[in-house]
Amino acid sequence: MADGIRAAIILLALLAGMAVSPGCLSTIFGAPPVYSPPATAATPTPENPSATVPVAELALLPEDIPENYALKDRSVIAYDEIGQLAHDLGWYQGYRVVYFRSNHESEDITGIRQVIGIYPLESIGRVYAIEKDDLLEETDGTKRYEVPFPKIGDKSIAVRITEPGDPRNQVVYSVLFTKKNICEQITMGGTATDYETLKSIAIRAADRIR
Repeated sequence: MADGIRAAIILLALLAGMAVSPGCLSTIFGAPPVYSPPATAATPTPENPSATVPVAELALLPEDIPENYALKDRSVIAYDEIGQLAHDLGWYQGYRVVYFRSNHESEDITGIRQVIGIYPLESIGRVYAIEKDDLLEETDGTKRYEVPFPKIGDKSIAVRITEPGDPRNQVVYSVLFTKKNICEQITMGGTATDYETLKSIAIRAADRIR
């Protein structure tokens, strides 16, 4: 019995020493586990569904155009220049830029025009549908053909326009696309058009929309 009491006293003393000496506790039971708070996954910042770049910065610059083209016009579009349907669809801002190339010796006159329109996001699908129908509508004897084009932006289409009987055989290529709440139409027309050049210009224009 005395031996049992003695053993109990020794155990109590040992435990008491452990309470004030963490080193002893770790020696007997091992180092306590290190607590790490659960990792919180970084939440990506959602992309703005509407364009955040000022409309003037979306316009094509001279370095986007072949060197033999000169700037003809660069301007905001006035509210009164836009038709009633565009107003009804919520158009509220636009921009236009025009470049020309001319060579009197070869009788070459070719132009590139970019027209930008900004609409409410909820209207942009209808805007594209209407502009696409207008682009494909054959009027005044023109022939219009949809041509293969890489998808740019959210929706896009490219059209080749000719006028049978034109003595100068002029051709017009027009690319229509939307991205976010922006609708753009980039057109090249004249006596010496280049579809591949227009394609690269349109891709650059779409990349500017952020």
